Amino acid sequence: LSAVSIEHRGRDLLVLDETECSVTVFTPTDYGNLIYTASDQYLKGRYEDLGVYKLLVQVGDLNNIDEFIDPRLVRMRKENPAFFETLQVLSTCGFNYKEAANQLYIHPKTIRYRVERVRETYGLDIHDSNDLTQILLAIKLVALLGA
Repeated sequence: LSAVSIEHRGRDLLVLDETECSVTVFTPTDYGNLIYTASDQYLKGRYEDLGVYKLLVQVGDLNNIDEFIDPRLVRMRKENPAFFETLQVLSTCGFNYKEAANQLYIHPKTIRYRVERVRETYGLDIHDSNDLTQILLAIKLVALLGA
């Protein structure tokens, strides 16, 4: 049995094994960072500020979290990742086509074309609140999973 101690350095954990004279650093994943953020918010009395992330924190088993992504979006990511990237950037730009186009280095009409193709091909309309919720949730889950 070796003597082991664990120390925190920011969000990293240092595992010190005195017998093996080794140090192992564990850096949290995006999900781990989400848990840290949730814990910090909870301790500060601002857990409610996490919004939809509260649901993700409560999921527990991350192995199946991708099952929460709408199958149409899964298919789109496989068949046409540029469409998914367009939706990601568009959402971060507040659905401002010109700003999204600038970030993607394409013409604003290309953004409009892609959004229309997403609607026609995958049945996802950014102007429909249910579809938009699915899109935004998928974007958050993809970021969370680092996929």
